[in-house]
Amino acid sequence: YAERVPYNGLVSQALMAQLLGVSLMSVNNWVRAQKVEHIKVSGQPSAIPLSEVKRVREILAEERHLRSRQ
Repeated sequence: YAERVPYNGLVSQALMAQLLGVSLMSVNNWVRAQKVEHIKVSGQPSAIPLSEVKRVREILAEERHLRSRQ
């Protein structure tokens, strides 16, 4: 992540989607459903802390692991 994450540790929804390998619409839906912590910046899309990206990555990895066992 280091080369893509800004110094403030906040990423855009688009960058989160790219880092997790999911669609931008998925991330947008998570933000709207308040399943992901985010910071609303006036006139900008939500900024998401890197800690949230890591948390969601772990959840997705566990789900993928469980699916592969079936």
